[in-house]
Amino acid sequence: MRHLIAVLVVLATLFGASSARANPSFARRYRTSCRTCHAWSFPYLNAYGVRFRQNGYQLPEGAEDPARAAAMIEPGTLDERTAIFATPPLSVRARLLGEWTEVSPGTHQFGGSVPYARLVGGGSLYEDVSLLFSADLVPTPALHFLTLGFHNLLPHGALSLVAGQLLMTGFQRPGHRSITRVGNPLAAVHVGDNPFVLEGTHLGISLQGRPRWGPISYELAFAEGSPGQRNQTGAGAPGLLGRAGFTMGGQTFGLFGYGAIARLRVDEGGVEHEWDDRLILTGADAELSVSRLLFYAAGIYGLHRDPHGEGEAIHYFGVRAEVLWALTDELSAIARYDAVESPDATLRHRLATLHVGYLLLTSLRLSIEGTADLQWLGEGGASSGLKNETRVSAFVETAL
Repeated sequence: MRHLIAVLVVLATLFGASSARANPSFARRYRTSCRTCHAWSFPYLNAYGVRFRQNGYQLPEGAEDPARAAAMIEPGTLDERTAIFATPPLSVRARLLGEWTEVSPGTHQFGGSVPYARLVGGGSLYEDVSLLFSADLVPTPALHFLTLGFHNLLPHGALSLVAGQLLMTGFQRPGHRSITRVGNPLAAVHVGDNPFVLEGTHLGISLQGRPRWGPISYELAFAEGSPGQRNQTGAGAPGLLGRAGFTMGGQTFGLFGYGAIARLRVDEGGVEHEWDDRLILTGADAELSVSRLLFYAAGIYGLHRDPHGEGEAIHYFGVRAEVLWALTDELSAIARYDAVESPDATLRHRLATLHVGYLLLTSLRLSIEGTADLQWLGEGGASSGLKNETRVSAFVETAL
């Protein structure tokens, strides 16, 4: 324990960090503060920020007038249509990381990571038309996602169409709202030879809306499955995702479901094996805001009819419980518990996370984060063959 405390002190001194995942290009374009959309729980979106995103990265009617006046742009002119290009609609997110890891009981390792940088851009191209993209620059160049949106196809926000490389977990704590470095185990379960995981991006089309900007929202997405991995030549077949949400004040409740048929082909020593795996996911989530406390909970159930090609079904269920406490506008703390349970021992996962972050500047965060793989600790550590995720991380992350 003395060694762990010493490591925490050293890492906090060197770095500290949370995730600065806002898009400063929006603030630059509309000549406003990032706090307009993120408020005290930065980088979580407030109600105004959620509507801004759902409205195609456009401010509500009339709210853009001060920005137009400051830039001397007349509504309906060519200048307005090309205003997004006047200032490059781009932002860069970068991260430096130091990490202490328990490799095995009594064996520790300290190191860092390759600097990470991601380019994010887009916004409202024209009235009710938006473009948004994200691409990794370092360490490996790659397109993260790319979407084109057509908004307010029906009056009062009742229908928008978004097409491209979609973030399927956008309905469940979107990535740009995430503070901690740890992903979402609930949406990243990989079963047998089926390459599909809900977390990540999928090519598809999404119909979504919030009729009359009221409390009810919905999303219906048709998207392809994941490509094969390793010796797999098949892919998850197109699937259908649906979600309905209810928001009132700072409280949000949602129900969702996903279904697909994955057509899998695996090459085993020159012999190709082909079969279908039917996949069903269903779940619910809730977010409650009480003063400077934010409570979040989610549950998910998944069923694969034949993920191994052996005619045997596998099911699992998982939960996430999280509390965010904004002590001040700059200082926040998060406690989180993730668990995935299944008759298949390789899918079981229990992870506890504690995160403390400090916002030095509007787009610069320092934080320290500890994660303990409770499954690994409770079942013999390295001798069980389970992945070790017991670590302490310190990282500085910025958005420019």
